[in-house]
Amino acid sequence: MAFGGIFQAGQQIIAAGKESTEAKYNAKIKEQQAQMIEAQKGLEAYQFDRAMGKAGGTLRANVGASGITMSGSPMAAWIDMETQMELDKAIGQYNLEYQKRFALSEAGGYYRQASNIKAAGYSNAFSTLLNTGVNYGIASGWGTKK
Repeated sequence: MAFGGIFQAGQQIIAAGKESTEAKYNAKIKEQQAQMIEAQKGLEAYQFDRAMGKAGGTLRANVGASGITMSGSPMAAWIDMETQMELDKAIGQYNLEYQKRFALSEAGGYYRQASNIKAAGYSNAFSTLLNTGVNYGIASGWGTKK
């Protein structure tokens, strides 16, 4: 009877360790996902900057080729185009930052889960050992007057 309780407690600790390891693995995956999103933010910002430079250069070249100066309506069109592209860039960066923070939040949740699983495993094992000891004591007549 005692051996069975000790065995069960050991199994609870081993199972908790395995579940805790799996939760930590999931947390690492979410952290890697957050790193990839951060890299994506950099690439997207670079692409927007290149597109803005290209569009601005094309507009200035077309205005210059027509023989007018970059003032008045051409300047207003250029400012409007740059403003809209910066706004689109900011929206994209915000959305990617949100995704990154969500992934990091999930990683934190997995780390907390890993800690809770391990604590629960040890608690369950202790409870099993305590119950086993009590049951063994009762079965062997411990505490009874003879």
